[in-house]
Amino acid sequence: MSDVIEIGVTSDVGRLREVVVGIVKPATEADFRRVVQPSAAHDRLAAHNRMELQDAAVAAEQFAVFVDVLRGFDVVVHTVEDVPDVPLQLYPRDLAVVVDDVLIRTRSREAWRRAEQAGMRHVYDRVRRVLTLPSGTIEGGDVIVTDTDVLVGLGEETDEQGVAAFRTALADAGIERAVVPIEFAHGGVMHLDTKFTMASPSIGIFSPSAFTPAARKELEKRFDLIEATAEEARDVQVNTVALGPDTIVVSESAHRLAGLLDDRGITPIPIDVSEITTLPGSFRCATMPLVRG
Repeated sequence: MSDVIEIGVTSDVGRLREVVVGIVKPATEADFRRVVQPSAAHDRLAAHNRMELQDAAVAAEQFAVFVDVLRGFDVVVHTVEDVPDVPLQLYPRDLAVVVDDVLIRTRSREAWRRAEQAGMRHVYDRVRRVLTLPSGTIEGGDVIVTDTDVLVGLGEETDEQGVAAFRTALADAGIERAVVPIEFAHGGVMHLDTKFTMASPSIGIFSPSAFTPAARKELEKRFDLIEATAEEARDVQVNTVALGPDTIVVSESAHRLAGLLDDRGITPIPIDVSEITTLPGSFRCATMPLVRG
């Protein structure tokens, strides 16, 4: 195999070195009606999240600023390849997960999201260990790699069968990490990373009302938690991405959260994503790390 990418992610906040990012595509209401199938899950997502079409030109300008920041931190940036008839390809995080030295291709609930996998083949072809899950549904936005284990949200896009398949895949690959399911207090949660993300190895940002008491205990015993309000979470301010254990990219609108991060010794880098977040995804959703550490 030529031009191998030596993947490795041991923590969601290790120094970001190589990443796949999405692309902004112009899309119409008709494009989404064509590919999105009516379902109870879709209705719940629409009830709990902003679901507005992006102005593609503005979103592309904002996203270019973010990619420039990544490159300014010496991050090697790969881009998904355009897949015709797929209206949205901004969120490669959901398509795959790297845990230690293994890349696991995820299994999306929606057919149009499964079709997105074609835009990642040029990356998969350069990775030695790529696993495909045989059953269930799970997306990368629900998967967060801590220093010791893997947290997996049980929202609209990930089910228990998918978590079981993911756990088995890790074990079969010789990765001895506990896979910890995280349950939500209500439906309509797109992914775990819209309600919780890691800001450092010991600090997390979360929206407490989104989690069951048991799930909150799992987070509280692992992290010093910065609480985001429900309004901040709806504005996708929780969906940050760490450039390293003490530097994090945040939404320009996240003034309060940025101050709390700064108080804890973490440097926030604010970027305007007001047009990107008309849909429930931001920095973490738009990046799929290949190498951290």
